[in-house]
Amino acid sequence: MPLEQIKENGLTKDFYLKSIENDSNSELSEVIGSDYTVFESGKSAISALIQYLKLTRNDEVLITTTTDTSFVSTCVSATVFNYCRISRVLTENTKAIFIIHSFGFPHTGLKQLRLIADERQIPLIEDCAFGFDSYNDEGIRLGSIGNFSIYSLPKIFPIEYGGVLSSNNIIKCKKRDEYLVTQIKEWVPKLWYIKKMRIQNYQMLFRKFSEKSIYKEAVEENPFMFGLYMHAYKKIEKTQNDVELARTHVKDEVHIPVNAFAEAMEYESLIANFSQFEPSHTDIKDKQNIK
Repeated sequence: MPLEQIKENGLTKDFYLKSIENDSNSELSEVIGSDYTVFESGKSAISALIQYLKLTRNDEVLITTTTDTSFVSTCVSATVFNYCRISRVLTENTKAIFIIHSFGFPHTGLKQLRLIADERQIPLIEDCAFGFDSYNDEGIRLGSIGNFSIYSLPKIFPIEYGGVLSSNNIIKCKKRDEYLVTQIKEWVPKLWYIKKMRIQNYQMLFRKFSEKSIYKEAVEENPFMFGLYMHAYKKIEKTQNDVELARTHVKDEVHIPVNAFAEAMEYESLIANFSQFEPSHTDIKDKQNIK
């Protein structure tokens, strides 16, 4: 489907995609806008970065997320805590600012945090695990504001493992993984197709769930994740063993990963599970209020 038609349908927004049909980047550095180092995982990339910054036990890393809830992914918090302290507020001991673009949704405080980091002369780090080649509503590419940016390859491409640390300063990995190097070369040129299929699957979920009365769309459109508000949360959790739900972000909020390579029948099965539950009066009211 042409990008123009997708925009007209209102199912995604300009800033999430740079291009669909004309994306011919063949090098990862061209997509993320700087040099990079490949690691076995995103956590390994974070570990290497914290060591590179020479942070000590008395230093603090401010972690801030798009959702601004108390929950922070342990992939980040536990990894950072191995080397120094973590905090949710700025203090005199803050030596780095770590931004998490939760589920690929752009953090709204990018510019302000950049100014704070510059004023304090400390590094700004962006976690773009779900925000690869995505843009905020000002047209700023996620990962381009920070001094360093982290990416998770399995969340982007059909690759078993791997993380990327992007920076203008080369941070070396102890061992070069030839498998990951080969996989990156194979899949980056196909990024346009992956993005296109993500959007098509998002549209399918949007269309199918719109036919139901059991939800209110939870968040703005994002080809990486489809969000729902569902008051039938507890019923689903008790009866559907194959549906994994998390309450760590917002009450009654469910996020469905949008996989570019998922078959329609897989999502049909998921939708059928959700559709077993009759809508409550609150659910119906919520859906009617969607504009």
